[in-house]
Amino acid sequence: MIKTEFSYSKDEIYDFYYFHLTTKTYARILYYVIAFLFLISGVIFTFIIRDYLFGLILLVLSVLVILLFPSQQKKALRKLVTQKYKRDKQGIIFYEDRIETIIENVVYTYSWDDILEVNETSKYIYLYVGKSKALIIKKSILGVEDLNELIVLIKKHKGKITLYPNI
Repeated sequence: MIKTEFSYSKDEIYDFYYFHLTTKTYARILYYVIAFLFLISGVIFTFIIRDYLFGLILLVLSVLVILLFPSQQKKALRKLVTQKYKRDKQGIIFYEDRIETIIENVVYTYSWDDILEVNETSKYIYLYVGKSKALIIKKSILGVEDLNELIVLIKKHKGKITLYPNI
């Protein structure tokens, strides 16, 4: 049994959603593909079809899409952090056959099969229990022995942990 107690800070919530939005989803790729399509279309309309006005509009749109992505991402992150941030003391207990989270004295139980995937960054371990919901374990709150025991337990039940060492 491995037990942790913590209160998520705004930074930890921000870190999770930043990781999720920039690494785990395809939003960034979608923005760049759209910008690239606008750029290519703009070049074709400007230099091949010689419709200068429409070509210029497409070229400007490609630049706008590229420039708007960071601001839209920051706006989405601020909104998510504001919605999800709570200071309530929480706990996670890892058992051989289940995981229990305790939030406001209510116990939520997850089987190891409920964990969809596990990702590890330099500071956190994220156990995804939904498409955009994860149990966040801050590695620094666990001792080295508990952290190693937890990693062994996760690998035993989930097989692998996807490592993102530069995040």
